[in-house]
Amino acid sequence: MNSYCKFENNRFIIGNDQIERAVGFADCRPVSLYILDKKNGHEISGTGDTAMFNVFGFSPVGTPEFSERVTDNDGLSEEHIEATLIYDGRAADGSDMRLTQTFEIYDGSPFISCYMTVSGSGAASGIKTGISSSPDGLENDPTEKKSGKLPPEDTIDYIPISAPHLKAKAIILIDRTDGNDNYVRSREEEIYVGKTTEFSGSIFILSDREAGLMLVKEAPCVGSRLHDSGKDLSVRPRNGGFAALSGSGVAPAEITSNPLPLYGSTIGVGKTDELTRLWKRHYSKVFRGNGRLFAMSNTWGDRSRDAALCESFMKKELERAEKLGVDIMQLDDGWQKGISANSAKKTAGSVWSSGFYREDPRFWDVDREKFPDGLRTIMSGGTELALWFSADGDNDYENHERDARRLAALSEEYGVRQFKLDGMTLKSKKGERNIIAFLEETRRLAPGVTFNLDITAGVRLGYLTHKEIGTLFVENRYTDWTNYYPHAVLKNLWTLSELFPTRKFQFELLNNRRNADKYENAAPGDELAPVNYDIDWLFASVMLSNPLFWMEMQHLTDGQTERLSKIVSVWKKERDALYDADVSPIGEKPDGYAFTGFQAKVSDERGYLVLFRESGDSDSFTFDVDAAGDLRAVLLASNTEIDHGDIADGKITVRFGKKRGYAFIRYEK
Repeated sequence: MNSYCKFENNRFIIGNDQIERAVGFADCRPVSLYILDKKNGHEISGTGDTAMFNVFGFSPVGTPEFSERVTDNDGLSEEHIEATLIYDGRAADGSDMRLTQTFEIYDGSPFISCYMTVSGSGAASGIKTGISSSPDGLENDPTEKKSGKLPPEDTIDYIPISAPHLKAKAIILIDRTDGNDNYVRSREEEIYVGKTTEFSGSIFILSDREAGLMLVKEAPCVGSRLHDSGKDLSVRPRNGGFAALSGSGVAPAEITSNPLPLYGSTIGVGKTDELTRLWKRHYSKVFRGNGRLFAMSNTWGDRSRDAALCESFMKKELERAEKLGVDIMQLDDGWQKGISANSAKKTAGSVWSSGFYREDPRFWDVDREKFPDGLRTIMSGGTELALWFSADGDNDYENHERDARRLAALSEEYGVRQFKLDGMTLKSKKGERNIIAFLEETRRLAPGVTFNLDITAGVRLGYLTHKEIGTLFVENRYTDWTNYYPHAVLKNLWTLSELFPTRKFQFELLNNRRNADKYENAAPGDELAPVNYDIDWLFASVMLSNPLFWMEMQHLTDGQTERLSKIVSVWKKERDALYDADVSPIGEKPDGYAFTGFQAKVSDERGYLVLFRESGDSDSFTFDVDAAGDLRAVLLASNTEIDHGDIADGKITVRFGKKRGYAFIRYEK
């Protein structure tokens, strides 16, 4: 490994061949000294000795205990260095407190993460620390430095800077997708030198001409954070300048002797126009995933919910899954004996999110009325079985060990290696700690189990918290409710692909022949109605994620099945390369009438293009491609006549034979 860390001469240093961060100590408090961009020769530093964090006015006593190790998060991540500093001290009210700071760094990545936990004898509620702002209307000398060893209260990472002409971009990530359909929003502005500017968001990019600094708040999405002040980043360019992430997610009254995780921070350096690409590569190191893209089915998308679910019904699904080439057949809510509030058979007292074991200690047994012989009769050597599950939220998930044992037993009995986790509602950091313990204990008892985390509703982990764990089930859409539009699904994957590896996500395709009359009644003659698309176009639009057949596959026509099986067969031949590729959005942002697509870059001389003509009248478009020199382009699949040349000077021109056409192209030297 070329990553390193050391703690000597009262200084902690962590780095690799791309980045280095140094931490000194003033009155036993850690102080960020500098962040070095080794590739571009840029140093981020400032003046003063303000502490790196301020959690409940914590004051360390003595030298922190240092340890380091190399880990891969039990196979979930690439190998990396994990360095921990343990501080003992007191909170502002005098109570004993222990705080741990754990830094992580990966080879080949210009990013360093920092995660903290806190425990103690119990800090009093209502602690107020830090520097208060002056009342509005009073004039203050902007050159006057603010005094004080602690940054503002609830700061989780304080970085001194000195750059008078900063620009900032704040990126807000959105989940709870049942009620949202735009998952990435941003705000950009030049920072005024005479004041501290505050931002809300998840990912922030500060640029000083070409030199960039990225700060990531590793927390749930805005609107789902605990004890949220609405302020995530504060920036003051000069005169004691700083950039500070804030919001720990922990309230003083929650602190006990059992450590609680705070929201984390990640900082990264590089040229401003390269930072999002570098961040995406870093994310891929933290989240390794299963090593292969997978195609999954789930019958819930046809809205019969669990009404049709039974052995004979699922045998028909299995038969069609094998024809299509689906890898995993997932049973959603309804396979179990207990009845949830989402069931077609629900009653007034049905449960959701919590109370499962209070409702029935055998809630998570297989429903023997639907499956008299258990689930073995719907198992197949070629198609894996996956199950829906909801951890019991009683008392902040106090039943997490019981839940883990149940999943391990299901995995052993039926070979289940993937569980969809739904219904999560995190009400406290104790709940988050117990959820993570549940996931870790399940994997300890059943090595190889992975998770599919639903982010469609509730207060959940989102895109950034514990990102090494599982794929994300991004959205529920239904033709029954006329809220499924293929161009909108494509848009959401396209926008997320700017920031995240697409293998992290699961996106849906539906049986687009269903409910055509409802769309016609809602918007007569709408070209963007699902029925106007070829069903293989729908698959192609999501095949750089993990495609989800969100439907009862047995109701597909022979023509639909043939189209899908052909594109799935081609996709399977290329998916290993697609999994490891650097996927980026190209063309125009999808809006139903754009030329759009993705580039999956395997190397400088090899990769893939997935290109789309939406419903616009023009039939040809020149796409800009991140490729040098002349590269040969080979058409692998399409749903129409495609005319294209090779890639030359970073461009390729493609003519599509009809509206709503696609082209799957491999390019190479």
